[in-house]
Amino acid sequence: MFGTPANATTSGGTVSALAEITVNNGSIEIVLTNLTENPGNAAQLLSAITFNASAASGSGALTTLNSGSVSTISASGTYTSGVSDALARWKASETGTTISVTTLSGGNPDRLIIGPDDAGNLDPTLGGLYSGVNASVIGDNPSVLGSATFTVTVPGLNTSSAISNVVFQFGTTTGSNLVSGENTLVANAPPIAHNPEPATLAIWGLGAVGCAIYGVRRHKRSARTSAR
Repeated sequence: MFGTPANATTSGGTVSALAEITVNNGSIEIVLTNLTENPGNAAQLLSAITFNASAASGSGALTTLNSGSVSTISASGTYTSGVSDALARWKASETGTTISVTTLSGGNPDRLIIGPDDAGNLDPTLGGLYSGVNASVIGDNPSVLGSATFTVTVPGLNTSSAISNVVFQFGTTTGSNLVSGENTLVANAPPIAHNPEPATLAIWGLGAVGCAIYGVRRHKRSARTSAR
């Protein structure tokens, strides 16, 4: 997991993002999430990610399978419920070991990834708004709500490939508003539930049987004593 440093900023203000990157044989999956709450400027919206992947080699466009939910945001801050979208504007490319995935693939930018509304949600039926939104965001409708998933075919990759030099890009101008990522842990992650070992289960089972037998015997002794 890679994330932006604490208190990271761009020309649009503070930003926060995560990238969960999973390497497989011949492909890589990226879940790119914008955590910036109630962004007001397009320079707070995610538009690209770049990183190095060891064992990758080659140059040119890469095949991708993309998914996310898109929404249209109004000048008043209201927004439409998310609709599933193939995010065809997002393209991947490779130069040597450097891989880039971006929505800035030509024409007027759209489908940048926006963070939660002013209530911390991504669902307009819960009453939140993008109350500080300006024309730079509205002009790039629709936006991707919260996160997007990209599966990229990268020949040469394997499960031992290392990911490094992660860079997040925000906004609509290629090469600007870049923020270097760092290894991070997700806050408030749920604790791992450990299952008991088989031997422990066996001991518990024997203990339960023993208690049951003891209870039956005690009941019988009490019955005989009462009958005397």
